[in-house]
Amino acid sequence: MIDFVYNVLAAVGYHHPIHAPATHFPMGMAIGGFLFALASLKRQDMLQSAYYCIVIALVSAPVVSLLGIMDWQHRYMGSWTNLIIAKMILAAVFIILLAATVYLHRRGNVSDKLLIAMYVLCMLVATALGYIGGEIVFG
Repeated sequence: MIDFVYNVLAAVGYHHPIHAPATHFPMGMAIGGFLFALASLKRQDMLQSAYYCIVIALVSAPVVSLLGIMDWQHRYMGSWTNLIIAKMILAAVFIILLAATVYLHRRGNVSDKLLIAMYVLCMLVATALGYIGGEIVFG
């Protein structure tokens, strides 16, 4: 199945990893959520925008994770390295943090400081995932 996807993409001239360009979506939304959460310290209504960013990140992160697994299988032959293990663990942590942030926001009776702390954690894990991804690809 994985080879089929890459063969179809190669047939139309795309020979690059599919995970890398897709990562910008959940990572950008996590960073956007963090920035809107910071802005909510001045304007409370910005926290709603932060929430929307995190929801989009949560919806897209599992898809991006699946694409990462596909690239790992296709390009690295499923080789287990410390960086791959760290990346997979952090990806799971990222999705759990995103889901927890959405849950806490929807619950409604949570302090804004806790919500902002969750946005900070999501952004930090997104940053760590990007760094490790860069180390895997570029060494």
